[in-house]
Amino acid sequence: FVDIYLPEKNLIIECQGDYWHMNPKKYSATDYNKTIKRTAAEQWEKDKNRRLYMEYAGYKVVELWESEINAQDYSKLDIYL
Repeated sequence: FVDIYLPEKNLIIECQGDYWHMNPKKYSATDYNKTIKRTAAEQWEKDKNRRLYMEYAGYKVVELWESEINAQDYSKLDIYL
């Protein structure tokens, strides 16, 4: 499952929670999240592999961080919309 799919743009938008996906602006690679039982580096690798899988399948993928959404900063989408 993906968070948002826009078929007319062949675009997937993933909304990454700052806590759950360990926003690199807030966490260092060695920080450990007890809830997901992974370091930030491990979570980033998992997210990267998921993104690469979707891109390999032919989709454009944009990841928006929770903090970007809260600030209404959707500039990453500009080139697609």
